[in-house]
Amino acid sequence: MRKALEHYYLTLGRQDPVRIVIHFKGEKLRARKVGGVIGDVFGVIPRQLSRESERKPPESIETYEAFFRVYKYNVSMTKGAFADALAAMEQALARDPACGLAWSMLGNLYAHNHTLGFVHRETPLEEAVAFARKGAAMEPRNQ
Repeated sequence: MRKALEHYYLTLGRQDPVRIVIHFKGEKLRARKVGGVIGDVFGVIPRQLSRESERKPPESIETYEAFFRVYKYNVSMTKGAFADALAAMEQALARDPACGLAWSMLGNLYAHNHTLGFVHRETPLEEAVAFARKGAAMEPRNQ
């Protein structure tokens, strides 16, 4: 017996469409898996948007684009990606200090730098914890 297939095309920006095939016949697990491949924190959409935001200097990106710099760092774990993510997140918070998720991400970046020493500057662990707590207090459902 043949399985029914549906094809979806997702276009992100001006990039080539991404072809997504979903198998039906009551296979909820597959549909969830495909949803994860697309929308997961490390999925198709964040990867594409991350690539698009790389072309902009940190001072010109929106807060949500700073999240993609952190995404790139989390995927690559390189010194350069860390420096870009840190600069972007600090710029984002300078413009949008009411964003709890940004404070949480900055706390995480400070903790990584405290441990890994990617950039030569003070990133005390106490500040990392304070930033993470501030973010959690501002947006408790988003942690």
